[in-house]
Amino acid sequence: MSETIHVVGLGNVLMGDDGVGVRAVQRLEAEGGLGPGVALVDGGTAVFDTLSPLGGGKTLIVIDAVEGGGEAGAVYRVPFEALAGSGRGGMALSLHEVGLLESLPLLELAGVRWEEVVVFGVEPGTVSTGETLSAAVEAALPEVAKAVKKELSG
Repeated sequence: MSETIHVVGLGNVLMGDDGVGVRAVQRLEAEGGLGPGVALVDGGTAVFDTLSPLGGGKTLIVIDAVEGGGEAGAVYRVPFEALAGSGRGGMALSLHEVGLLESLPLLELAGVRWEEVVVFGVEPGTVSTGETLSAAVEAALPEVAKAVKKELSG
């Protein structure tokens, strides 16, 4: 099992706030990364295809747009078990778009697993065609970066 901590940003950068996870990873990369032993990964919309070659490990941190009922830009920290138990967020649109909730159990069957999975979700404001984040979600990126760094520091 790999000791590498994987920080994966998910989302579609062509659909406004849906791309927040990818934009957060890009921001962390621009800030110089998160240090040795931490891999930043742009997962785009190909969740299963992104996670499979990582091989599992100790910790997986996922950043994605999550509808939690708050105001646009609200940042949530959710252990994967709580998200999986909620019945939210995992409806696959096709065989080629398998979400996080479906991907992790399938990967476990193939022997790819993480001991801990934490999702940092950002409440989207605008999910429509466009490459920019809404002002509220853009303003939340520093908070997301801070939350991920805090998670890594224990």
